[in-house]
Amino acid sequence: ECTAFAVPFTENFDGTPSRNTTNPSAPNCWEYERTSNGSTAYGYTVNSTTYANSGTNSWYMYQFTIPPVDTQALISPEVSGMDVTDKHVQFWARTSFTGTSYTEHLIVGTVAGPGQLNTLDIIDTVDIRSTTYQFFDVYLTAANGYNGTHKYVALVPLGRYYFRIDDITIADVPACVPSTGLTVSNISSSSADVDWTPGDGGKFDIEYGPTGFIQGTGPVITGLVDSSYAITGLIGNTCYDVYVRDSCGVNSKSPWFGPITFCTACDPANTPLLEDFENVAGSGNTTTPNEPDCWSYWKNPGGTYYGYSYSALGPNGSYHWRFYQFNDLDTIALISPAINGLSNGTKQIRFKNKSYYTSTSYPDGIAMEVGTTPNYNSVRGGTAVDTIYGDYGQAYVNDFTVRFDTNGSAYNGSDQYIYMRPLFQSSKWYAYNFVDDINIEDMPLCSAPWNQSISNVTSSSAEASWSTVYGTAFQVEYGPTGFIPGTGGNGTIMSNVTPGVTMTGLSPNTYYDYYVADNCDSSMQTGPFTFKTLCVGQLSGAYTVGTPTSDFETLDSALAVLTGCGITSAVTFNLQGGNHIIPAQMFG
Repeated sequence: ECTAFAVPFTENFDGTPSRNTTNPSAPNCWEYERTSNGSTAYGYTVNSTTYANSGTNSWYMYQFTIPPVDTQALISPEVSGMDVTDKHVQFWARTSFTGTSYTEHLIVGTVAGPGQLNTLDIIDTVDIRSTTYQFFDVYLTAANGYNGTHKYVALVPLGRYYFRIDDITIADVPACVPSTGLTVSNISSSSADVDWTPGDGGKFDIEYGPTGFIQGTGPVITGLVDSSYAITGLIGNTCYDVYVRDSCGVNSKSPWFGPITFCTACDPANTPLLEDFENVAGSGNTTTPNEPDCWSYWKNPGGTYYGYSYSALGPNGSYHWRFYQFNDLDTIALISPAINGLSNGTKQIRFKNKSYYTSTSYPDGIAMEVGTTPNYNSVRGGTAVDTIYGDYGQAYVNDFTVRFDTNGSAYNGSDQYIYMRPLFQSSKWYAYNFVDDINIEDMPLCSAPWNQSISNVTSSSAEASWSTVYGTAFQVEYGPTGFIPGTGGNGTIMSNVTPGVTMTGLSPNTYYDYYVADNCDSSMQTGPFTFKTLCVGQLSGAYTVGTPTSDFETLDSALAVLTGCGITSAVTFNLQGGNHIIPAQMFG
């Protein structure tokens, strides 16, 4: 028979066997109770580091109906002195799903003893809305409704579906209430920012060290007056625990709150960096993505979509990366390590990308957003640089390239991490997107220009520009749309020019193409880039058509100006002798 437990005591479920719906296996001296009226409700200890807040085990509850149809509870041992000194119960809880279909609430109360759920006194009801663990702290005091006689704490699901509970602590209410809400952000390979919600203290202490360190052996920073601190001097690719406590005056310290665990990013990687997924830990799944070392997989919390290493559906080798989306609200991304020198504006990424599926049940195309982010484990605050439309089919065919230059691309010049994020491209309700053979590298010293553009267009000229990193002199060739460059025909070549060159001698209201190549290798042309010159003016009055000396040499050109430029008054075309053809498209 169990005797009353002296406080403080903690239950983390790691010493309790993992069981099932018919054998709930509550921890020693704890009780699991359930009243069922034909529906489904159960609770038991589960062994899974994925679902535990700490260690390996947690308490799992499932409930299909809202009480009183089904009522279940996890009841603590008798708490010594509960009716004498104010106590509080702290615990971590999460749900498995989020959304309006799930009403996740947990009652914290007291009962007279095991088997006496009918004596339940409700102290508080907490909302559990996250798929990551949340910290809860409920005071069992008269001010909060404690009746002064019960000596057992009860946790009772009020909502439906799935709860997970871990690391329950019952203790005396401290004279100096500790801070809570400890979070870690802006994590790099060597630093991290910690923030917390203050308790009673006017000053704060923090302690940190490698995950699992014994408190008292780690660095302690004392006397902080702000509820935030930047920890520096950390080691890359290492996990740390951090604690915080309040200082309420001389010799008055709160209990430590924590630990909160975080892992630093890897040290920045040098280029060239190849990721072909051949060294992953095998095919992943929806809960264990098995991303490559020092790469991060990010998903918008609560989504029904995923990405992971995958061995099926045609990798270039044994594995590639698979993205799966249900709708255009899904946000998932694969994030590279920090890249040394990315901010120099001389790096590029090359990769394979395909849809694999081509049936009518799947989208008719895929798109991959490539960008940069300041965070190794999130695309929040990131910057899209380009969108790539990958190969539509089962085979990887093309290499796709995105450049991170600072003189033409959308790269902001400061982010150190590259992300790849699939974009949902169809009215269909799901989409697949595969990636393989990712190369992050220096741009070649000699390469084709990119980011062609046109500006300052008039009726007879236009200014051509493009992006380059190493090029100093270029060849531009332009002519009427559809001309074939390099044939010595109706193209015009300008040599040894630079971005911003003006193309002259153009005809009004006419479509043109232009191509550009670096002088280092004129065979690597970029183009065509198509543009249209402006009109000289709108038509008005009579015009001759049909001879080289006429206002318009052909009826086709006259009608093009008429439709492209418009009129200010009545217009008459006087056709000269010969045959005149009206384009069929003029009549739809």
